[in-house]
Amino acid sequence: MCGRFAQTRSVEELESRLEATADPAEAAQNARVHYNAAPGVPHPVARVEEDGARHLRWLSWGLVLPPRTPGERPLRRINARSETALTAPSWRDAMRWHRCLVPCDGFYEWRRVGKQKQPYFVRLPGDGVSAMGGLYMPASPQPDAPMAFGVLTVDATGWLDDIHDRMPLFVPPAAFADWLDPATSRDRVQALLAARPDGPLVVTPVSERVNSVANDDPACLLPPAQSSLF
Repeated sequence: MCGRFAQTRSVEELESRLEATADPAEAAQNARVHYNAAPGVPHPVARVEEDGARHLRWLSWGLVLPPRTPGERPLRRINARSETALTAPSWRDAMRWHRCLVPCDGFYEWRRVGKQKQPYFVRLPGDGVSAMGGLYMPASPQPDAPMAFGVLTVDATGWLDDIHDRMPLFVPPAAFADWLDPATSRDRVQALLAARPDGPLVVTPVSERVNSVANDDPACLLPPAQSSLF
């Protein structure tokens, strides 16, 4: 799954790497770097809008879906499984019309070591902006609810076996246009959902500061031995 990530790039770099344009007023109000990005907070996503252009928007991470049966509590979701996203009633319309890219430096995952949970920062090789595959839709069934996004996850077998069995879907730059275009064929979207990074992921143990959403600073990415300085 993906429950935290880092996004430390400037608006200008995101615009360049994602070939998306940000509204200056929206960016001024919402843009900030996150070393410990958490659900419920606005984050930049790239999407194609009605004018056919690619825009950078700030949407809240996390969705509240209507109950599946009477009396059931609303479903709170920050992730969607790629294996069923095209067919599940909760996601299929958004997967058809409202796919987006969620830029990040990498994501966090945890492994239990004795009684403690050791956090790890996981990223693609290189220093470029990575983009997780996402979808967006109204944040809740309430009328006039603002748009929010969820991150698609895939089977991590072979990459993170000893840490977690799920990871975000990463969309390679060569496939950005196909991912964002609502006209892309279902077969092509299915192929992108099944794709995996070409090489091994970089997995680094980091400070336990990241365990708390109250901590959102560069020290979150320090090695565990250095975290005692903060």
